[in-house]
This record gives sequence, C-alpha cells and structure tokens, in this order.
Amino acid sequence: MRKYKLGSSRLQTALLPPSIDEYVSKSNPVRALDAYVDTLDLACMGVKNSQIGRRAGNIDNTFYMPGYARVDAMLKYQHKIGPSNVTFQFNVENLLDKEYMSASNGGFAFIHQVMPGAPRTFLGSVRVEV
Repeated sequence: MRKYKLGSSRLQTALLPPSIDEYVSKSNPVRALDAYVDTLDLACMGVKNSQIGRRAGNIDNTFYMPGYARVDAMLKYQHKIGPSNVTFQFNVENLLDKEYMSASNGGFAFIHQVMPGAPRTFLGSVRVEV
C-alpha cells in the first residue's frame, strides 16, 4: 500500500497569503523602494483599460472596423509650496503602443477614410492653486 503525503486541505478558503508582506522578506532590497514610495504624497495613480468593440465604418454598414483594447496610465503628485497647492500629473496614453483604428469618416458610400489611433503618447501637466 502506498503512503501519500498529507498537505493543506483542498477546501482551504484562500490560495494566497492575505498580505504581500508575507511574500517579501524584511531584508529584501525592494523594501527600500517601498519606503521611498511611502514618503511620496501620491494623490492618485491608476491604469485604465479601454475596450472598443467592432463597429460600422460608414453609415451604410458596408465595412466594419475591428475592435481594440488600449491601456492608459496616470500618476499624480501633490505638494504644498508656501500657500499654494501644486499638482504634477503625468499620463501615458496607449501604454503598450498598440496599433488600432480609432475612427472613420465614411459618411458617403464612395469615401472610406479610416484614422489610425495615436501611438504611445506622454502628457504632463502642472497645476498651481493659490
């Protein structure tokens, strides 16, 4: 008769530990980066996934443009300088630099113009509130 190893029950409620801290040891160099990020007053950071489905390219529906997915990212940092609040924002549109068709102006049966989507684009802004 074979002997089987006994392990965790397959009926366990979670496959992963409840905290990322349980994966990263206290001596790991990534902790220095984590400590630095904690000192920043990040107002917001995020990633957006836009998914556009297949759509008609003209009003007669004689051709269709394929769907696409685009990923954008944003990072915002706020800092108080004297009496003013200063906000720095950095955006990356089309983060993965995918080629896609964004629009068409196929209003007439004999004209079919399809506009390509913008490549990876970096945008920055500074706002000062007095």
